[in-house]
Amino acid sequence: MTPLEIQIMLHYYYSPNDYNLQPPAVQEAVARFLDKDLLRLGSITLYEITERGMAYVEMLKKVPLPICKWVAP
Repeated sequence: MTPLEIQIMLHYYYSPNDYNLQPPAVQEAVARFLDKDLLRLGSITLYEITERGMAYVEMLKKVPLPICKWVAP
């Protein structure tokens, strides 16, 4: 996923509002998310995150931060 796609998924995970759907790149990403069952048409907002989308974001939250190790050659 691109950083934009991750940002969109995080937005739908935490926000009750729709993402800015004007840019074509966002429209393309949302179309892919609908096709992959990460988002669905919402009842209050235009789109809402699915259980699969929530599971994806939960997985992202568990990725550890990178660390730097100094190693002697």
